[in-house]
Amino acid sequence: MKTISRIISVVFILCLVSCSAEDGDDGMDGNANVISSDWITINFSPTPNTFKIQIIDDSNISEANVNSAAFQVYARTASGDVYTIPHEFGNRSYFYSLSAADNQLTFRAESINNSMEVFSDFTEIRYTIIPSN
Repeated sequence: MKTISRIISVVFILCLVSCSAEDGDDGMDGNANVISSDWITINFSPTPNTFKIQIIDDSNISEANVNSAAFQVYARTASGDVYTIPHEFGNRSYFYSLSAADNQLTFRAESINNSMEVFSDFTEIRYTIIPSN
């Protein structure tokens, strides 16, 4: 038992001695490569329809980013509440798709049961691209 206790004490002392109080260089911010769009006004007309789309062009929606980055899309209401997309409000579904070939994000609103709807739940949209490296 004395031997085990002695070994544990020696290991503990070695760990304390091997640790350095020196502070290393600060690294880069963790969000250095994150790409965020500004808030973009949604231009859906107030005319009832079964769906609406808005196409957003951005060269950052590239083949490399679509294949490896994480995309997060948010929509904001007139009162300032922010929701992640995809989202549903009653009979209205909001979602998006990406086209690397066209460098486009398509924001789409659709009636769940194909009924005529006014898609006015959101006034603005924005997206964030988080590269994998």
